[in-house]
Amino acid sequence: MTALRKGLAIGQEGRVIGVTADVSTPEGAQRLFDASTETKKTCRILILNAGIFSTKDFFETSDEDWMKYWNVNMMSCVRLARLFLKPMLESDISTRLIVMASEAGVKPLPHMLAYSVSKTANISLARGLAELTKGTKCTVNSVLPGPTRTEGVMEYFRGLAKSEGKSPEQVEIEYFEVHEPTSLIKRLIDPAEVAATVSFLASDAGGAINGASVRCEGGTIRSI
Repeated sequence: MTALRKGLAIGQEGRVIGVTADVSTPEGAQRLFDASTETKKTCRILILNAGIFSTKDFFETSDEDWMKYWNVNMMSCVRLARLFLKPMLESDISTRLIVMASEAGVKPLPHMLAYSVSKTANISLARGLAELTKGTKCTVNSVLPGPTRTEGVMEYFRGLAKSEGKSPEQVEIEYFEVHEPTSLIKRLIDPAEVAATVSFLASDAGGAINGASVRCEGGTIRSI
């Protein structure tokens, strides 16, 4: 119901459609593209944020696991950019392509190595695509959130809390002590904070930002 209410709110500003498509496959990406462009209008803002994550020992991560991460986190971006970007480059209106990467793409996490590598590839892809935008009204950037208070992250913390006999709050505090000791804010990021960063890049105010990896990770990456 929450998603429906949000959809209706967006619908007040324009037409909203829902499409079921597995963008980890070429067929799914094509299905999304066809449904999204049935009005023949150029895509104004494309946010590539299909992704999965989990924690798993590197030595227990199979080829199949690696390929699943690659297809969902990386190739979904490649396929959708290949379909959507060319008309965006040719458009006479400002267009924005934003790739949702992660701080793990710069600071790989050993307990999430397949995820981290896929996010490093996301950052490289966004920068390479930005090179195609020269002289156009299109920009391409990546956004690097840190640990964010999403349902998936909270489910992970609840699982840890249950297995270790601790409260979720205690597990959250210890997570930043053990896994993210360089965090400057020492807390999970609110999804609205990430959304605000994306909204700025998608707006006219962010038009001079192109080819950038924009951090929204609470200062966990220790570099200038």
